[in-house]
Amino acid sequence: MTFGLMVRALLADVPKKNSWRLAEHAGLATPRPFEHLLDGAVWDAEVLRIRCVTMWWRAWDRLLPR
Repeated sequence: MTFGLMVRALLADVPKKNSWRLAEHAGLATPRPFEHLLDGAVWDAEVLRIRCVTMWWRAWDRLLPR
């Protein structure tokens, strides 16, 4: 899931965030998947909203004590 990798890399402590550094942090060989998200991908705002909310709730659920 490229979007999730990009969000995690953007939120990480990566100095001077650019596509190469974010890709390296995410373990990708090249920044092309991230660049595609920014310049070539077709976005559906509702799907993106749902995925962001789902990612947030999953992360929040992992932080809650059991």
